[in-house]
Amino acid sequence: MNPAIISFDSIDSTNDFLKRNWEKLNNFTVCWALTQTKGRGRNGRSWFSPNGGLWFSILFKPKKVFSDINLYTKISSVALCRFFEKLDLKPFIKWPNDIYIEKKKISGILTEAVMGDSRKAIIVGIGVNVNNDIPEELKEKAISLKQLTGREYKLHIVLRRILGNISRLYNLRSKKTATATIIKMWKKRLFPKEGEEIRILLDEKIHRVKVLKILENHIEVVDNGKILKINSGEILL
Repeated sequence: MNPAIISFDSIDSTNDFLKRNWEKLNNFTVCWALTQTKGRGRNGRSWFSPNGGLWFSILFKPKKVFSDINLYTKISSVALCRFFEKLDLKPFIKWPNDIYIEKKKISGILTEAVMGDSRKAIIVGIGVNVNNDIPEELKEKAISLKQLTGREYKLHIVLRRILGNISRLYNLRSKKTATATIIKMWKKRLFPKEGEEIRILLDEKIHRVKVLKILENHIEVVDNGKILKINSGEILL
């Protein structure tokens, strides 16, 4: 599956561009920008998108859309981890959609669904800190590929390698075992694991909980003897 890549020097948001134009674009169209002025993360948070980073979104218009749009997030997060692993790095997925290396965030994913009269599409936005400088106020929480390896990367090559990984995983969808296979690869790289005690931010309060089960769309935890199903919130390292 060869992507059509639309590139910009600067744009408001690569996700928003695809949302505005999805009906006239083909499946696996990619919008890539060198900078974003209104980049977004989960829960409407702004995403700092300066020169040197890799900021792009992918449009999926399959004939049969996965019932679980979060599977697209899982495909993308595994694909990103595989890219970093090829560089002998040790990434992990911080539930539900951030990629961390050395306990610092290097990549994030924002997945959105769009609807037409009778058609559906999924847009996956991905940001990767590649050569960009990390602002002083974020240095304790974020890291770049350049910092980790001591070298600069050609963004178009990084983009092509990540897209290749995504394409290979996405093409598994034709197999009956696709969902189970992708979830297994996702769980292997996921933090937290079942049985671990973690801290999670819910409703602006920090809860100390034990993870019982990692399921497709949520996690089950024990909080002061109560079993909770968590499908949002922020896990703290």
